[in-house]
Amino acid sequence: MTQRAPNDVNEEFFLPLQDLSHLDQQNNSKSDGAVVSFASWFATSAIHRARYKDFSSMDWIFDNYKARERIQNLEGGSKTLLGKLKLSYELSQPWIVLLLVGVSVGILSTIISITTQWMIDLRDGYCKTGFYLNQKFCCWKADGVKWSIGENTVQFSSYLLDSVVFSGIATFLVISYAPFAAGQGIAELKTIMSGFIMKEFLSAKTLLIKSVSIVFAVASGLSVGKEVALVHISACCANFFSGIFPSIKQNEAQKRQLLSAASAAGISVAFGAPIAGVLFSLEGIVGSLVVKLDSMFSNYRQKSFLNKFARGEVVVVAALTSIICYGNIFARSDAVTLVSNLFTECRAIDNSGICE
Repeated sequence: MTQRAPNDVNEEFFLPLQDLSHLDQQNNSKSDGAVVSFASWFATSAIHRARYKDFSSMDWIFDNYKARERIQNLEGGSKTLLGKLKLSYELSQPWIVLLLVGVSVGILSTIISITTQWMIDLRDGYCKTGFYLNQKFCCWKADGVKWSIGENTVQFSSYLLDSVVFSGIATFLVISYAPFAAGQGIAELKTIMSGFIMKEFLSAKTLLIKSVSIVFAVASGLSVGKEVALVHISACCANFFSGIFPSIKQNEAQKRQLLSAASAAGISVAFGAPIAGVLFSLEGIVGSLVVKLDSMFSNYRQKSFLNKFARGEVVVVAALTSIICYGNIFARSDAVTLVSNLFTECRAIDNSGICE
């Protein structure tokens, strides 16, 4: 008789019962031996690791037990030099993963920030001496003549067209290739940390599409930021680097510990300071009203005609935002540039327009 797996695992259960039909044949001639054999098997059989299905719940007790059992086995053989090296390597694996996550998130954050700023400035013009330069670096020591903005009509048309195209590209990438890259990802990440299995949410494909689409979404002028998206990106990096080590890859409890640390790293990188993690937590405490309003609006969208026009909705919102914000110099700039200009002393050459 073979024990079948429950609904939340694929092929293996905690105590795999082997085929014991041969014991019935032994009972006719040597029943005592069969009982001893069964007792010996039950006492020495190793507990197999469960492999969870997608959209199922993990077993915290089982995964934590397997992690402790592995460490205890390594500690038992740590009397030799090889055993000590194995134990040290096992204990250092989470730190190696977090080190890789920190480096990768820092690089991705830098690339996203530089690319986003360049695409935001591209809506207002381009650098004559170097197309790859944004407005700040193009006019670093010049009088601004290197930055071409064109006539008012041309500038407005370029501003509106770029916003619509950027928002359309971001929507197309997410809907067509990685639906789990949509939204902030904080709610889903909290659900995963509580023990829920969502494999595609932290996949490498989601990481790639999220990193690219957030650049287009922010550059389109929509009221979105890249800070929260970096938390999702850092969690994807943690899940990716966890696959390097089989002991972490096969243990969902250890994965969630790394996801928690990676989320804090994403917040720190996004705001440029470790204290940002504390401020972000305070925002979450007083944000219950926003959550309720967001839930009400989401329910309305699901029941209204907007549910059938997701792509068109994003493009229309981007177009309306660009039309409304174009005439206001404060609303036209992105948040980072606006704050930087507000805290910068006025000079003879002013490219921001605030000191005029």
